Amino acid sequence: MTLIPIKSELPQRVGLHRVGFFRTFSLMRSRQKGLALHLTLSSCQRVDLKHPIVSTGYGKVRGIRKDLSNEILGPVEQYLGVPYATAPIGERRFQPPEAPGSWQEIRNATNFAPVCPQNVHGVLPEIMLPVWFTDNLDAAATYVQNQSEDCLYLNIYVPTEDVDRKGKR
Repeated sequence: MTLIPIKSELPQRVGLHRVGFFRTFSLMRSRQKGLALHLTLSSCQRVDLKHPIVSTGYGKVRGIRKDLSNEILGPVEQYLGVPYATAPIGERRFQPPEAPGSWQEIRNATNFAPVCPQNVHGVLPEIMLPVWFTDNLDAAATYVQNQSEDCLYLNIYVPTEDVDRKGKR
């Protein structure tokens, strides 16, 4: 398993554990070649709070901050459609995943990437599926409209500190 470190702008090094309000999140899962993508709150460039930018081992990624209208959940930073492997198309189809190439520009990660091809309707008889699933098939189908074999992407959600909510806790 290969770990890819983040280039942090802070002089201190934050490890794979909780240090104060800094949290490091590690998302890993790749067959044969372990690929890790670490996002740290300490690596965010807080110039634009609505669109934070983090550095990864492959390049910089721009996300989006979402406030959740909820008393339990605070705001999150979303990094959508972050590649974790090279597209499995052409000669790479049915091969083990390979690490993605790096990029020089800031990669926009504010929209969902395509999902892997799937058929929501007619896969299993409806009597074999839970009621909560069959009642919402049309809603689920809206999320799988953009399908492609180039679908090896992560959607990363990072909890953030909310200054307004600190007093309520």
